Amino acid sequence: MTLVKNRNFRIIFFIFAIMNGSVICLGAIINFLLEGFHFNNVQISVMSATFVFVGLLSSMVFPILIEKFHWFSRSLKIIACGACLSMVIVIPAVESGNFIASTAAIGTLGGFLIPTLCVIYSFAIELTYPVSVALFGCLLQAGASIYGTLMTYLCTYIIGKFGSLYVVILLIIFFAICSLLSVFVKEDLRRLNLAKKRRNERYDKKRNI
Repeated sequence: MTLVKNRNFRIIFFIFAIMNGSVICLGAIINFLLEGFHFNNVQISVMSATFVFVGLLSSMVFPILIEKFHWFSRSLKIIACGACLSMVIVIPAVESGNFIASTAAIGTLGGFLIPTLCVIYSFAIELTYPVSVALFGCLLQAGASIYGTLMTYLCTYIIGKFGSLYVVILLIIFFAICSLLSVFVKEDLRRLNLAKKRRNERYDKKRNI
């Protein structure tokens, strides 16, 4: 009930569901999606590997920024806006049929989408403290799984009925929604503020002694 009342958590719940759910969806339909732009299986495999590889590298960078500079809200905005913009770039890249440009565009997309897990979990720990990580983690994953499953069926239908381009446009719309929602998340760093308060209290106590 505490999480339901937490406005910040409700917002990041939807952002996580859309962005992490999109990773699930793309993992399931990537072959079907890129075949619509006339890429062969070898090219699609390279693009998928690039998507994951760049995403893993990016997932090592964001935790450093969060830990060292406390870029919680900023990191959330970066991945949300970055995913939207990189998805826009994917359109001319894949439509051109240029393998290198398409691989670079899809790799960039992975660089913003895959770090969703580490960025939002780190932020959620602060926003929901002292709620158990296991509790909000289950809710976040449930939301992403439901969204990912529904989007997989929807995107498969759209590709078969209208074409791959319309799936890319649909994803851009959802990422744009995430970018907009990220602006409304307040940086309420409860855990860090409490730790800081306790350090100050110990410092004041030592000074009084």
